[in-house]
Amino acid sequence: MNTSETSLQPTTQPLSKKHHRQQKKKNVPSPSTKIPSSPTNSSSKPPLSLTPPNNPQKNLTPSPPTTTPTHPMRKILVASLGNPPPHASTLHSAGHILLHRLRLSLSYPPFSKTPLLSNAFVSHPPSSSSSSTPIQPYTLWQSPCNMNISGKALLKSWRAYLNTLGSLREGEEEEEGENERENARLVILHDELELNAGKIRVVKGWKKSARGHNGVRSCIEAFGGAKEREMENRVLRIGIGIGRPVGRGKEVVSEYVLRGIGAREREGVEGCVEEVRRVLRQEAEG
Repeated sequence: MNTSETSLQPTTQPLSKKHHRQQKKKNVPSPSTKIPSSPTNSSSKPPLSLTPPNNPQKNLTPSPPTTTPTHPMRKILVASLGNPPPHASTLHSAGHILLHRLRLSLSYPPFSKTPLLSNAFVSHPPSSSSSSTPIQPYTLWQSPCNMNISGKALLKSWRAYLNTLGSLREGEEEEEGENERENARLVILHDELELNAGKIRVVKGWKKSARGHNGVRSCIEAFGGAKEREMENRVLRIGIGIGRPVGRGKEVVSEYVLRGIGAREREGVEGCVEEVRRVLRQEAEG
């Protein structure tokens, strides 16, 4: 029973010394010796990993943010309040002075009288020379009338400006023009007492006081209709600092704002242009 059954058992018994010697001579590993891995697995290639080669976690990492807006920029009418000649170069016309500096900064064409917009001096954005470079969203508007009565001219121009945005262009849907009008913004530049030259103050809407500024008061009164009140969040007032005289009397203040602007004061007013551009950019991008 017994030789046949024994020969069927696996070779797990210790081998004789003679058998070991024979295997050593033949350079054949014994059955109990573990065969080493192939050198190609241990040195030239990394060990096998259970992690998939394309780690899904890496694919979930968001791409770096871009400075290019992902939606159309809002159109903005940038309007300056001031006085026509001979008071165009006074402290009270700091809004006009900054608007002209803004035009140069944006590389816009010179101002020209535009009957459609209350005969105001207007500079439109130049056409883009490249499809990858968007047209600037700002239209620059300089009030054509005296500071204290500028509200009605601005309201008329604002309404006409909105109508130009609603005009359909080739390939544009009617809904696109409607959205352009609804998203448009009005930014008003004016001089600001109690604020040093080179500083600006940004006020949203019409609700806050005009702080004694007759030009701003004129605009608040003109835009006081029910339809215009709905655009409370679409208006920005940017005050341009011009300082204040020592005296507080009405005549002293009037004489101060209507005097010619000095070289250092002009430098301070024009120096606000980068800060104003930053505010405009934020408003345009939403």
